[in-house]
Amino acid sequence: TADDNQPSVAIQVFQGEREFTRDNKPLGTFELTGIAPAPRGIPQIEVTF
Repeated sequence: TADDNQPSVAIQVFQGEREFTRDNKPLGTFELTGIAPAPRGIPQIEVTF
C-alpha cells in the first residue's frame, strides 16, 4: 500500500502490451477493500491475469 493504514485500493485493468498505459485499452476498475491496518508497504498486493 502507498499510505499507512490504507483500507482499500483501486485497481485499474487494461488490455494491451504497450509500454505506456495510455496506449492500452481500459477494461475497467475494481476496488479491493478490507485491507488490515498496517504501515505503508507492509500490505503488498499482487494482481495477475
